[in-house]
Amino acid sequence: ARKVVTSISIQDADSRWEKHRVDCVNIMNNRYMKKPRSPSKFPRTLPRSNLVQE
Repeated sequence: ARKVVTSISIQDADSRWEKHRVDCVNIMNNRYMKKPRSPSKFPRTLPRSNLVQE
């Protein structure tokens, strides 16, 4: 069940969820598809700034 806050429209919630889903996919691609040159460069929890740049 999805909680919809009355202050934001359902469309905003959908776009926000879509952006979150894309961020998760990008993290999975960065973690497993690309072979990082140095493991320390890709910590287990990526900072928010890295997601925005990529």
